[in-house]
Amino acid sequence: MPYPPRHCRLTWGDRKRNRLAETQGRPARAFFFSALIYTITFSLCLQGSIGQCLESSSANSMSHLTGTFLNPEARDAQDAQPLIDQTHLGVVRMGILPVIFAKYARDPGRFDWKRLDEVIAAYSSRTLMITISSTYLRPGGVETPIPGTQKELDTFLAFVSRIALRHANQIEYWQLDNEVTAPKNWPSDRYADYARLLAAFHDTVRKTNPEAKIVVAGVPAGDINGRRAEDLLQALAQGAAGKVHAIDIHYHRSWVEAGSIADYIAALRKLLGAYRGLEKLEIVVAENSTWFEKPAGRHLQTESQQAAYAAESIYAALAEGARFCVFGAPTDRLSWKGQSEHRFALNGLFFNPEKRYSAGQRREGAKRVAFTMRLIAELTKDVTPEQLKRIATTPRDITRIEVTGKRPYSVLWWSGSGTTIEVQVPVAVDAKAARIVGSVPDKDLKWPPTDPFEAFPRTSAAVRGGMVTVRLSPHVPVIVLPERQ
Repeated sequence: MPYPPRHCRLTWGDRKRNRLAETQGRPARAFFFSALIYTITFSLCLQGSIGQCLESSSANSMSHLTGTFLNPEARDAQDAQPLIDQTHLGVVRMGILPVIFAKYARDPGRFDWKRLDEVIAAYSSRTLMITISSTYLRPGGVETPIPGTQKELDTFLAFVSRIALRHANQIEYWQLDNEVTAPKNWPSDRYADYARLLAAFHDTVRKTNPEAKIVVAGVPAGDINGRRAEDLLQALAQGAAGKVHAIDIHYHRSWVEAGSIADYIAALRKLLGAYRGLEKLEIVVAENSTWFEKPAGRHLQTESQQAAYAAESIYAALAEGARFCVFGAPTDRLSWKGQSEHRFALNGLFFNPEKRYSAGQRREGAKRVAFTMRLIAELTKDVTPEQLKRIATTPRDITRIEVTGKRPYSVLWWSGSGTTIEVQVPVAVDAKAARIVGSVPDKDLKWPPTDPFEAFPRTSAAVRGGMVTVRLSPHVPVIVLPERQ
């Protein structure tokens, strides 16, 4: 069934940039009260410390550096928008999956656009990326990754054109297919075909929306240092150079490998530099998740480890130059084939009440990672990608990310082994103290939080000689917020 009207946020003015009217309620009322709150908060900030401002301010805008993945055809998708609204995440990747295109291809003239139109319109104030699958579902459920005849190609491009015409300026990123280097999707001997289809996809979308960014289908991190990535980039350089603007990394790892996402981004950036016309592609991370519960052959990930993974992977990716980095999905999704129902392949920010968890239990509500994502959204809502930078440290197993801008702060984590370690961290010269905030909630609270910081451990540390002492546990990031008096 389509989204109920209450899930469609209609805002006046420029939908992409109207930040104050997009939180909740009717547009005029939301704008008035948001503007009032903003004025009061700004006045308080002028009188207080940065740390105090961060804790007391009401979030009036979203973070366009992080977000999540949404399947508009999912049974639980109707409840996704209010959940995403509550996290203040400003990036949404939306999958226009094979089942949607299959419905269109069967009878284009009778395809019901209502649900898809409502979902796209509801998220158009965010940085929206749609992934359109070209897969044909043939008799017997057989999937093929490319239109096989001219008629099939024309049907697919007509489908893309209709979406572009209906939502010309609401979608910033347009991605062709999900994971191009997965052999079941696109065999390596078909990469040239993918490049030609991508060029036609570009021409179709940009005819209506000249500012649209065309994105290469996701490349799993494990393929970046192998032959598949090289073959793909060579095909793109020959068949689609100048018609692609971004490339997508998909990262799924154990929680202790969260920070290694930066190594894969650096490797991909170096590889892109070897192919003419691809050197300046944006890198985005549009699929990112650790393992929740215990799929076969994977280590058990607790809720706390999942929250730590989200914080570490997102900050590591952004500091390495990713334009944005998403995490998981609104609710736990995609059970592993052949495994019991509770073993998910894609984390959710919230429990899925339609699924069964360990010992057959049903669960609902916010997971710890939802609170962590709300905190990250608060900390990055005024930040641009260029304002995050990784700083060389000693010892080398300490990672320090410096965030500049209106509200400078640091993010640190320790990749070593043991229980805890203490490190000295430099802070702003005029800081009198620093607020140390953990990235994993240490208390159970009602969702949504009234204060994005209230679920997390917080301490105040004195600044001596421009340094503050921070205690770290392995792979659990902490945030250091300077406080000025």
